Amino acid sequence: MIKILKTILILCILQTELFAQQCYTLVWSDEFDTNGAPNSANWGYDIGASGWGNNEVQNYTNSLDNARVENGFLIIEAKKANDQWTSARLKSAGKKEFTYGRIEFRAKLPAGSGTWPALWMLGADFQINPWPACGEIDIMEHVGKDPGNVHSSLHSLSSYGSTVNTSVISVPTFSSDFHVYRFDWTADSLKFFVDGNCKSVRWILCRNTFCI
Repeated sequence: MIKILKTILILCILQTELFAQQCYTLVWSDEFDTNGAPNSANWGYDIGASGWGNNEVQNYTNSLDNARVENGFLIIEAKKANDQWTSARLKSAGKKEFTYGRIEFRAKLPAGSGTWPALWMLGADFQINPWPACGEIDIMEHVGKDPGNVHSSLHSLSSYGSTVNTSVISVPTFSSDFHVYRFDWTADSLKFFVDGNCKSVRWILCRNTFCI
């Protein structure tokens, strides 16, 4: 069984677009303080086994076996039974949308080839502007066959799939310790951090609203 992924998400929006002022107002968070299913006011599910464009073998469910809150943690767990894999894919689409701000979450990631935990944002207009036109911001991705290297990436019409807009930082204790992954977004730049260390800066010209 693949190790569980435990994630604490804290999302907030800037009070101002000027990061130099470091003035923030928390507008939304989920502390996962109620055991059971994730809060339906904040989270929905992608359901099915279509491969999702990545040749994924698992069937995504809304079962507590695959996604649940326990003792202050959101646990996303991949399981194999009768040669079939199941997992969970949570989303805020239709529930929470953000334009500019800081998104921060604390996570311990699974280890093992075949795992690919990620927290990413898709343009909220994806239904009328299908990917990659809607844009995508990958705050954290860890590919199990490349352990310890955490990726942040941008996908757009000019760079998608094997995007050139990407960066990598080494996190050797990704599966043994919790780390804080952070994304700062203004009208002029996108900055990605791990444990407060800035890993990359990307400049953008478009303005959009994104959902997790």
